[in-house]
Amino acid sequence: MTNQSRRVRRKGAVPSRKMASKCERVDRISKLPDDILVSVISRLTVAEATSTSILSTRWRHLHTLIHRLVFCPSQQQISRIRKKHPKKLLAQIKEFTEYMKVIDGVLDSYVGILEEFRVDLPCLLGANMNKWLQFALERKVESIGIHIMSNNKLTTRDPHALMRYGGYYHFPRSALRNNAVVPGLESLKQLSLRGVHVQERDVSLFLLSLTGLESLSISFSEKLRKVRALGHSKLKILYISSCKNVESIEVSDMNNLASLICPDLGRFDQLRYQVLMPQLKLNNLPNLIHFEISDRRDQSLIDILPTIPSCIRNQLLHLKLTTDPSFIRLTSLENYKFHRFENLKHLELDIFMQCNKYSVRRLIPMISACPLLETIEIKVSD
Repeated sequence: MTNQSRRVRRKGAVPSRKMASKCERVDRISKLPDDILVSVISRLTVAEATSTSILSTRWRHLHTLIHRLVFCPSQQQISRIRKKHPKKLLAQIKEFTEYMKVIDGVLDSYVGILEEFRVDLPCLLGANMNKWLQFALERKVESIGIHIMSNNKLTTRDPHALMRYGGYYHFPRSALRNNAVVPGLESLKQLSLRGVHVQERDVSLFLLSLTGLESLSISFSEKLRKVRALGHSKLKILYISSCKNVESIEVSDMNNLASLICPDLGRFDQLRYQVLMPQLKLNNLPNLIHFEISDRRDQSLIDILPTIPSCIRNQLLHLKLTTDPSFIRLTSLENYKFHRFENLKHLELDIFMQCNKYSVRRLIPMISACPLLETIEIKVSD
């Protein structure tokens, strides 16, 4: 056998186990550029991204450059803070305030370019929310979410425990009032508030100060009574949900608004002993194509749908209604005229059922009022 053929065999030979183990130990990921590594760990939670700092000196400070800061305590921490026994609760509160200090530590060491900032907490124990909000706004963040979840589930034998252990968060108007103090407000595109006290003038302030805002979501706000969204140029999505004291929603002169979503609204009138849906006033919304509204406890949709101007009804492509069988029965009566949706293509019905039964044929008048309908989804929930 010639030397040349031997060389060929050696070159094509399968590597030995020693060679394979050496190849496996080569850390190719750490050799990637910082931008790629930061992009990868930005998809992790803050806790997971921070834990990568122990891998090597190469990874030590990368977690301070991630683009998304999403703080959400573990399910174990949340379940602990909801314990009902007062003596155990005090120890768990101390543990939870330590978690808040961890958030402060992460923000103090952060030096990256922030794109999204979100805090999901069961209560406000030890939270410096105003400081955190200012931190996000000063970094020209595009998305902010403040979600105070299930405040009413923090219960003890003391009726004033909720206020002592955190209470409710009021959005600070001073954070948006002066652009000189907090520059870069025009960068914010998405604002989501859950369990945050927001009032009518706060909504007006959002639309006035946040000129680049494209999505506004407000849910579980007991202080909100009137929603007036007038003349904002870039807002595309308006979501108002589970605000039980809302009396009216007025939306007009918004050229880019594409989705208006209003589920789980309605206030309880003790004098009439019934749930009253908010008044709906829509005007000059040329790009509104998606509309959602729900009414599980009354027949108020019968009164609300006719208040939508015909020009807006005829431009809708997607309509979702959450209601009870009484609405279906009433709209199927011969003397009731269901208002037409000339261009509607997608209709969703989420029907809240108890012991009632109804025939699919009762939907015929509603379907007939949508001549271009392509898809109909029916969901029955208990």
